Amino acid sequence: MIAKLLLSQIATKSTLIKNSGSYPVVISLVAFIGTNNTKKYKNLVQVALGFTTKNRESIYKICATYICPSSALYEDLNVICGGFSFLNKDFDLFSILGKQVLLNVIIKNDGDKFYPIIEKMSPLTNSFDASNIDLVRFSFDYIDEMYKIPEWICKYIKNSKEWKAAYE
Repeated sequence: MIAKLLLSQIATKSTLIKNSGSYPVVISLVAFIGTNNTKKYKNLVQVALGFTTKNRESIYKICATYICPSSALYEDLNVICGGFSFLNKDFDLFSILGKQVLLNVIIKNDGDKFYPIIEKMSPLTNSFDASNIDLVRFSFDYIDEMYKIPEWICKYIKNSKEWKAAYE
């Protein structure tokens, strides 16, 4: 699933990618969103991935966490991990934080709203210095990192069954 994002929904700390093109990025956010109901699926466990360029522009994607050959996360992890090591039952999704990939981004607009969309992810042949980019991991075990997550992703988290069971 490809997440469509409104420019106005992104947290003030991040600048959204605004132009179509290819971007070397570092995976800067892995956030366990929790279990939500969508229009198509009930009890769908989701994760948000954030990608940041060396110029600190960002784009985000929400994926279901199920791993099967037809899932977007399966394809992404194959590129990120350089193979199928993620199929190991002990694979830690947070281990992809800090890895670098190349994103092809397209911009779609609907009137005055702009939607950056990740069209394709590829391995990155030349890495860049990403030491100035914050890496954020969020799960219900790392709740103190929530303030670093864009507000629109926090809304998904707060609608999850796990959040409601723990905090409402």
